[in-house]
Amino acid sequence: MAFVKEKPDEARAFLPGYTSIEPDLVDKVPLAGYVLAKDFTEKDLGYFQTFFDLFTEKGVFPAKVDVPSLILKS
Repeated sequence: MAFVKEKPDEARAFLPGYTSIEPDLVDKVPLAGYVLAKDFTEKDLGYFQTFFDLFTEKGVFPAKVDVPSLILKS
């Protein structure tokens, strides 16, 4: 994760070998913005909560999921 954040252009070179992304597209696709749970902000938790709330609204989950309670804190 640190390598991708610190050297995104170098990281893109690995996409064709480890994903189905064609070499001519590696500069056009966004890189994932992974964040370790220990580095989550309230905003990050809010994004996850919104995501899970959508699944609840669509009937994927039978009841609301409290996302912050699922995050393992070290």
